[in-house]
Amino acid sequence: MKISRRFYQTVHSVKNEETTLLMGSDILGNLHQLPDINSPEYSSFLLFADKNVFDIYGRKLVSSLKKTGKKVFVSLFDHGEKDKNLISVTKMIKPFISAGIDRKACLISFGGGVASDIGGFIASILLRGISSINLPTSLLAQTDAAIGGKSGVDLWLPDGTMAKNMIGSFRQPREVITDIDTLSTLPRKELLNGLGEMAKYAIGWDIPAKNQLQKLAKGNFTDKSLLMEIVFSCQKLKAEIIRKDPLDILGEREKLNFGHTVGHGVEGASKGRLSHGEAVSIGIAAAAKVSLLLGLLDNKDYLFLIDFLKKLNLPVRINGLVEGDILKLIGLDKKAGRFVLIKNPFRKNCLVIKDSVEKKLLEKALEYILI
Repeated sequence: MKISRRFYQTVHSVKNEETTLLMGSDILGNLHQLPDINSPEYSSFLLFADKNVFDIYGRKLVSSLKKTGKKVFVSLFDHGEKDKNLISVTKMIKPFISAGIDRKACLISFGGGVASDIGGFIASILLRGISSINLPTSLLAQTDAAIGGKSGVDLWLPDGTMAKNMIGSFRQPREVITDIDTLSTLPRKELLNGLGEMAKYAIGWDIPAKNQLQKLAKGNFTDKSLLMEIVFSCQKLKAEIIRKDPLDILGEREKLNFGHTVGHGVEGASKGRLSHGEAVSIGIAAAAKVSLLLGLLDNKDYLFLIDFLKKLNLPVRINGLVEGDILKLIGLDKKAGRFVLIKNPFRKNCLVIKDSVEKKLLEKALEYILI
């Protein structure tokens, strides 16, 4: 197991709650060596895991957790985003309830962004709230979804479209433990999924650097040193934003929604065809178009931004979707019509929150992203 102090940080984010960020390689089989995992504060571990990831790493992970002398109870899911609903959650909780757990149990979410979203939600409601740890295994989860304590499930509408994360809660994980080795088994689509959120950070905060992401996009996902550098920079950036605005009420955390207003609409309307990161990339392109039309962004910067997304092999347009479906889902968005727009991209403090965007401007942006 290799853990560098360089990739270890405790982040105070909410009163009486703190999250420790820890990153390294060969961690999953050696969790029992971590002092916090051996804490007497935990009576047992509730392992909530993506079945596909569990099939690869589960035996090693469970064996390590059992070396702490604590019982380990497992609940698996295998349908990704389609399992992010209240009906599925009740089924997922049953193995834990049947085990006769107490409030000192610690829930471990193991998998990608869906695991972090659902697992955090379960931890926040199970026995009215228990401790949780995130073990993110995808690029998206490691850089974004596992950090910050936002959790929840989707609401599927009668017509089959998805209202993203409409039911949820805020609860910070005690730890986010990242084993960079898990990225080696990801398919290309999942790597692009993570790049979509990382592009958001680069465009909106200039972290990580553009050239670092472009190196990844060219296939350097086997360079562990580069991966850890980039992933940890994203984690620290998001953690700092969360520390300033943990409950998303001051406007700072809201800037993390850059690309998400249209992105969530596109993702829901695609009915599973697009990954979250791909939808965010298209949402960023739409937000940039609105910013251009409003005069916040000049044409040169707009074209540079779009070209940057393309160089990361991320989509900026999508075919086969209906504008009305996207507008309907945008209308259901939790942000009540507020948009995160951009000026002077790839610089700090370049994101702007606008209370509303005229429908005709939004329609023009959708005309661009819809083929």
